[in-house]
Amino acid sequence: MEEDQLFKIIEEDKRDVKCHGEEAEKMIRIGMWCSQSDHNRRPTMSMVVKVLEGVMDLETAIDHNISTQAHATWYPGSSSIVVESVLSGPR
Repeated sequence: MEEDQLFKIIEEDKRDVKCHGEEAEKMIRIGMWCSQSDHNRRPTMSMVVKVLEGVMDLETAIDHNISTQAHATWYPGSSSIVVESVLSGPR
């Protein structure tokens, strides 16, 4: 996803977005950073907080191939299905 395409996600005709466009773009980028399909590339919550506080720069090498499909895994002898997001690693 290219940088200028981020604003296509937002309704640009809204007054708040026009006033806070940079902040909205930052929030979208953080969301994309946290949603990367490779859980090893996702930030920790402390990293996200540091970015929000301005202490740390936002990661620029973000994998934009975000999957919207959840894959469930069934384990024999188990009464529940484990969703992939639960298995994605510690938070």
